[in-house]
Amino acid sequence: MTSLQASESIEDAIFGGGTRTRAGVVVAAIHPTVGPVYWQFSDESSVGGPNYYTLTTSIDKAVLLDVGWREEKYFYHRNHMANVFRDGDQIQEGQGHDEEFGEWSFIELGGGVGEIHRKSGQTEADFLIWLRAAEWVDTPGPTRTETLVDNGYSYSWEVVNSKTAIATW
Repeated sequence: MTSLQASESIEDAIFGGGTRTRAGVVVAAIHPTVGPVYWQFSDESSVGGPNYYTLTTSIDKAVLLDVGWREEKYFYHRNHMANVFRDGDQIQEGQGHDEEFGEWSFIELGGGVGEIHRKSGQTEADFLIWLRAAEWVDTPGPTRTETLVDNGYSYSWEVVNSKTAIATW
């Protein structure tokens, strides 16, 4: 396999059987109990599924973005947290009034959000307060080696290995 240079096209990588090494930033917020919480993204287009936006405590699962992504490309990541909050499998909130029982409300947290909530020791409501107020900042991410995979009808990059950078907060 050959290394894919930034100047090479995807076509060159496809026909040359490419690998590439990438470095960049991950987006994180510090939870007072859990520690760093990162944005995680899964592009499921290679299998015809929807993209999946969530959170993780593992830097190796965090989405790796180019430095300067907020000003340039990756427009779809600008709404990462909005997509997390819209995902009913991760966050469900409801409230109302019942004649017999009065006011009621509920919060259910699942997926990556639910996992992190369980580690936090907070109530669902307190965890959501933290999540809504969290300051998401770019921090150095791991260096990843990726290989180009033929999915039959499309190509995607898959991580072969990841060398974690030491985050500086």
